[in-house]
Amino acid sequence: MAVMDERLQRLQAALNASQLAFNRASEGKRCTVLVERKGKFEGQWLGKSPWLQSVHFTGDAAIGDLVEVELVEAGANSLAGRLVAAAK
Repeated sequence: MAVMDERLQRLQAALNASQLAFNRASEGKRCTVLVERKGKFEGQWLGKSPWLQSVHFTGDAAIGDLVEVELVEAGANSLAGRLVAAAK
């Protein structure tokens, strides 16, 4: 069990590092985001990039919209975006 636990921890650390590197490489890019739900904050929305990254942004949108977003800041599990163009 100890060996299994140690291997799982190493695997999860490698996956987290890879995900953060991928998110950081996405900073500065623009992409279409599918809006999935409202965020935690007033006017905030959450959606998915074409690469299935979670993206949060503020602006005029609705669930199901496809919006163009500039990816401005990478986190370990998501990206912050700036709304460039409203629903298509």
